[in-house]
Amino acid sequence: MRHLTWTGALLGALGAALAVAGAVLPWARVTVFGWELALPGILWSAGAATVFLALLSLVALARLPMLSATLGIVCFVTVALGRSAPPREVVRRTLELRRTLGPINARLEQATLAPIEPFGAGIGRAAEHTGPGGTISLYGALLVALGGAARFIGGRESRRCRGCRTLWESSRLDGIRFCPDCGVARFLGPHCGGCGESIAKPDRYCLRCGRLTREETL
Repeated sequence: MRHLTWTGALLGALGAALAVAGAVLPWARVTVFGWELALPGILWSAGAATVFLALLSLVALARLPMLSATLGIVCFVTVALGRSAPPREVVRRTLELRRTLGPINARLEQATLAPIEPFGAGIGRAAEHTGPGGTISLYGALLVALGGAARFIGGRESRRCRGCRTLWESSRLDGIRFCPDCGVARFLGPHCGGCGESIAKPDRYCLRCGRLTREETL
């Protein structure tokens, strides 16, 4: 199951990178005087929490993969609940500013002057102010959760006997070459009959214990 362990590590690292990248990309957009401003998600609590959780899951990925998977799930929920808040906040604040400018614009119109319209003719719905960052962080958090789970499963399977499926203790893992319960060799392919070390075909002697192995591997 080593390939599953490495796949989990790759998914977890990629997911954490996407989650952080999404948090620094726009979660909301607003046009002011014809200029479009991109507002990164890290300006909001959900975006900042996304960065923290993603980096923490990356640290835990190697030694505590199940914790990494849990953090990925928490990060996913955080992004799912928080990514719609920035566009709504943009709409709310622009409406407040428009109401504040209302009396000023009324006097400007009386003086036949152009009103102050920083946001143009219309503000639009919250969906029209949504940036891509939240979606990217959402996919990143999902990959973090999947990566942590895959690495946990792969690590657990590497501690199981392929014969009787006994789960070995982590503290004994370095010394196990044959299963203590059924005697099946831990590693596939040619192995030393003395210590159980895997042997490459050209080797005449075991690199672990020095036993002659050529005849045993033929």
